Amino acid sequence: MNVKELREALKDYPDDMEVIIQEDPEGNGYSPLDDTEESWYETEVGEAIHPDDYDPEDYPDAVKVVVLWPVN
Repeated sequence: MNVKELREALKDYPDDMEVIIQEDPEGNGYSPLDDTEESWYETEVGEAIHPDDYDPEDYPDAVKVVVLWPVN
């Protein structure tokens, strides 16, 4: 995905919505961006929750986020 495609993919999300990516603290590997997805992020445990699995009672601290998915 190039910058133009990323801008287009993000255009419908609110400007103040958080963006999360897969964590790799060692910096092992890089990948082109494949897709974006609106999801939920449980801040207490650092877990992304797919919208189909989100229940506010199960994840009271979750915030809506944009997930950037890598190709590999």
